[in-house]
Amino acid sequence: MPNPLLGCMGLIILNGAGAVISGASSMLLRIQDNSMKIFKSGFYILTFLFMSVVAHASGGTGSGLIENIYVNNGWTMVHVPNIESNPDNFPSVSYFALRPSDANYSTLHSTLLAAFMAEKPVRFWLNGCSGQNNNHPRIVSVWIYK
Repeated sequence: MPNPLLGCMGLIILNGAGAVISGASSMLLRIQDNSMKIFKSGFYILTFLFMSVVAHASGGTGSGLIENIYVNNGWTMVHVPNIESNPDNFPSVSYFALRPSDANYSTLHSTLLAAFMAEKPVRFWLNGCSGQNNNHPRIVSVWIYK
């Protein structure tokens, strides 16, 4: 009667001297090699997915007059209907936004109010999403023109 031992992937049969038959050991090595290839492939796929999720386009806009400013406890949104630049492909770009948690929020907010009160044209540098429901281009810089 043969002496079978239950291995991790099936039966490993020992010959009369107790040596593993060579086919079974090479099968285990191939299984380990294949599982390492699958792990590496999965790692690369996940890495590329996370890289593409984080990426944002950024860019400058044309200039226009601020028609109104909407201030909420969670954001400030500025309506500039003449600006049509859309580096992140938002559905609507007539409103641009910033949040109190953004760097230099107070400075940007004050600059926007000054431009609105003086009826001066503005231009923005945009990067990412902000505003109501995170659906509007995020202002990171403001230019005011005479």
